[in-house]
Amino acid sequence: MADESFASGTLGAAGRVFAPNPKKRPPSLSAPTGMALAVLGEIAHRSLRREPGCRDSVTLRGLPLSPNDFRWLRSALGEGEVRIVINALGETEILETGFSGVWWIRDRDPDGAVRAEVLRRSSRPCCSN
Repeated sequence: MADESFASGTLGAAGRVFAPNPKKRPPSLSAPTGMALAVLGEIAHRSLRREPGCRDSVTLRGLPLSPNDFRWLRSALGEGEVRIVINALGETEILETGFSGVWWIRDRDPDGAVRAEVLRRSSRPCCSN
């Protein structure tokens, strides 16, 4: 299927496959820094080389991403159907993105401060630790 959105994809047996369109950006947000584009490219690369049972992570909090970069990445990756919240010594939120096998995972400490935030490529959701 040809899609002119930034993060287009095809629908197959494994679900929506990530195929970024670098000429397009989510229209509602201003341009991100080069770091946000690099993260999106890395996730695309890892998604295209799907290996059974393999999981990869990109730790977002360790990268020099601006608040706009985070918003832009969330918009570019979209939202899936699954949202899991675990409350145990802080909150862990696991969000399915709009792409098969790509999960946004955010861990908070008991006071609510973000402790870790990762993008995980995996066939099933799992915590960031």
